[in-house]
Amino acid sequence: MVKRQYSLDTPRRFMKPGFLRSHLGSFLQDLENRGYSWHTVSSYAGSVCHFAQWINQTQHRDGTEVTLELVTRFSKHRCRCPGGRRQRRPHV
Repeated sequence: MVKRQYSLDTPRRFMKPGFLRSHLGSFLQDLENRGYSWHTVSSYAGSVCHFAQWINQTQHRDGTEVTLELVTRFSKHRCRCPGGRRQRRPHV
């Protein structure tokens, strides 16, 4: 069976990994190496891209120190992000 790989450069992706791009590739590769399905890897990639875009929009900068407080705020935000999921449950 041919394994499908996730690409960070898919043109149709609305959200981009931004300042987390350098970390995202190795994270996704690690998930693939551990045997996670393409669907699961893709879902994690989307969450990371969503988080990076939210930081860029709310902090008005493209690189910031990721803290527990920042992750907690993200997990509680009412998503209105372009391309984001509009669900009431946490995003992380």
